[in-house]
Order: sequence, then C-alpha cells, then structure tokens
Amino acid sequence: MLPLWWLYLAFTAYGSFYPFDFCVSAECIAAVQVQGFVPFAQSKTDILANIALFVPAGMLAVWLARRNGEGPSAPRAARLLLVALGWAVALQGVQFLLPDRVPSLGDIVWNALGLLAGASAARRTGPPAWIDIDWWRRWLDRRRAALLAAALAWPAARLAPFAPTSEISEIRANIGRVLFRPDLSATELGLAAAGFLATLWAAEALGLPRRFCLLAVPAVLVAQAFLPGRAIQAWDVAGGVAALLLWVLLTRLGLSGRGTQLSRLPASPAERP
Repeated sequence: MLPLWWLYLAFTAYGSFYPFDFCVSAECIAAVQVQGFVPFAQSKTDILANIALFVPAGMLAVWLARRNGEGPSAPRAARLLLVALGWAVALQGVQFLLPDRVPSLGDIVWNALGLLAGASAARRTGPPAWIDIDWWRRWLDRRRAALLAAALAWPAARLAPFAPTSEISEIRANIGRVLFRPDLSATELGLAAAGFLATLWAAEALGLPRRFCLLAVPAVLVAQAFLPGRAIQAWDVAGGVAALLLWVLLTRLGLSGRGTQLSRLPASPAERP
C-alpha cells in the first residue's frame, strides 16, 4: 500500500504543476506574490478542491499505519500525515517557479484539513482489498488485463492529460459550449458512441455490477466538464447517451458483455486449447 501512497502524492504534484511551465530566473521568482491565509477569502470551489485533493492521502496514511489487522498505530499515522503535510508545503514552495501560479498559505491550511478529514474517515473503515498491490498481483491475469485495458481506453483518451480546474468560469464555459454552441459532428459522435460502448462491454465482462457500469459514462462526462484542455463537447454527451441506450438494448437481447468473446479470453497460456 505504501507505493500507492507515494503514487498519489506524485499525482498531487502533477496536478499542481501541470503544464510544467517552470521559470527559474531571478526576475520570475522576484515577481511572485505569496497569497496569505484569510479564512474563506478563496473561492468555495478552490477551498473544496484543496480539501478533497488530500483526503485520499489522509486515508491511506491511516490504513498504512494498521498492523496485523489491528487498529492504526498512532505514532506511525502521525509521521505519515506530517510527511503528507510537508509535501503540501513543498508543493506551494515549488510554485514560486511557476509564473502562472500563486503560492498560497490558504492552500496549505485546506490541504491539512483534507488530511485530517481523510484520517478521521479511515479510522472508521478498513481499507478496501483492491488498494493492496498483492491483491492486484493475484487478480490481474491475462484476461482481466485485456478487459481492463479495453474498459479504460476511451476514458483515458478523452481525459488525458488529467489536470482538472476549480475555476467556475472555465467550468461554466465548458458546459455553455455544450448547451449553446453544440458540435454534433457525425464522425466524432460515432467514435464517442463506439468508445463508450466498448467501455461498457469490457466493464461488464470484468464482472462489475451493471449499476456501476451505468455510472461510468456520466462519470467520464462530468470529469470532462472540469478539464479546460480537453473540454467536453456535445458529441461526447450524444455519443455517451447513444452508447448507454445501445448497451441496454443489447443487454435486453442477451448480448451483454459477459457473453462476448473478449470475456472468454484465456487467463494464462495454460488455459489455451
């Protein structure tokens, strides 16, 4: 689980620094203005984003501190939380080298609140099995690897590089583009429908509950609304709706993902005929 914790901290750095437009000259650094902490002076979306960003880090820290299925070790959990808080401080320090960013003491405060919220939630729940790397080693055979790749291909193509924004104006602009300036190109619409349908089929073939599969399309579309670089388009929405309707129809006809040839791929060379 420790590698996952470090991987998530690396993701927070990616989100903080993207698109990595660093400037290390003395002029750039001298021009930086540090934003002090004035409670609730930041926008609500910025506050919520900074809190939510570090909630998983707080949860993972407490789960990592558990030993032999017992309760978490308080000293170890405290050390991991302090490391995560130090990481949040370091992220703001590096932003001195990013001309388009403003280092903020407020961000550190809200990150710390997110760590505490995550730690508090993790004390009441145990870690899910799938966050353990050993679980993935046991679960991820050849068949599931192929299905997982098929399920993630289209969402990854539409969401990468995943660098969401918390600016309300950009989110409104993305949604407004869909509602008031729709682009319903037939080629892109067909591609989106095929991509989403492949995601639904592969997810169902993996054995995921159909209710979960149904949430996959709206989850990707909502995430796109927060991406300024890969803004959501009307053909994304139309293709997603078409894929959902077609998937439900095929399921009613008995042509669900669990019956595809992809779901019957051999898990290992020994299973080949």
